[in-house]
Amino acid sequence: MGGDGTGAVEEPLIPELVQVNPEPLVQETVNIEPEPVSAPAAPAAAATEVPMANQMLLTVPTSRYALQLAALQSKPAAVEFLQQYGIEDSALVYETRRNGEPWFMVLLGDYPSVAEARRAELQLPANIQALGPWAKSFVQIHKEIALVN
Repeated sequence: MGGDGTGAVEEPLIPELVQVNPEPLVQETVNIEPEPVSAPAAPAAAATEVPMANQMLLTVPTSRYALQLAALQSKPAAVEFLQQYGIEDSALVYETRRNGEPWFMVLLGDYPSVAEARRAELQLPANIQALGPWAKSFVQIHKEIALVN
C-alpha cells in the first residue's frame, strides 16, 4: 500500500539501488547581485490555485510510473505543499475522489519502470526523501483520475 492507502508497487527494492555511491558534490561560489523586488501583480488569492494535471496525465502510457509524494484534501493544501518543498515547477497535481470527497495527489516524474522511479527517489533532496515517496503506476493514476472525469 502507498502512503495514501492506494496501490503502491509492491516489488522489493533492487539491491543495486541500495548500494549507490553518489559522486561527491562540488560546490561553486557565485556572486549574484540581487535585483530589486517589486510587488506581485496578481492578488494573493491566486496563490491558492494549482493547475490540475488530470488531462495531461491521461496521455502518459499505462506502462510508466511516477513517484507520489502526498495525498491532500484541498487545493490550498496542495499549493502550500508545493511551495513548502519548492517543487511548484516540477511536481504535478491531479484530483481524484475518495468516499465522494475530493483529494489532490502530488506526483513527481515519469519513469519507464519501478526500478527507474526508485533510482530517481534516491536522487531527491533529503527533505523530499523524508516524505517517503512511493512508486505509483499510471494504471492506478488513470483509474483515480477516472473517478472525477
